[in-house]
Amino acid sequence: ANPDVITILLGTNDSKTANWAQRDDFIGDYLALIDTYRALPAQPDIHPALPPPAADNGVDVRGSVIANEIIPRILEVARQRNLR
Repeated sequence: ANPDVITILLGTNDSKTANWAQRDDFIGDYLALIDTYRALPAQPDIHPALPPPAADNGVDVRGSVIANEIIPRILEVARQRNLR
């Protein structure tokens, strides 16, 4: 595929305890994903989206991690790659 627009929505499942153990890789992996998409011939518009709010309710998705750790990292990635 050679899309014109790409929306990336990551973060909800990343907040799970087992997945967030890899938190140190999040920014680097996200930047690499964006760079891969930017290299496509169509030079698509890339839009990182923020994950929706979630509650800390005993289920493994952790809203506090999304709000306080993941969203700031996504905003940093967007800043580094000059994306909205």
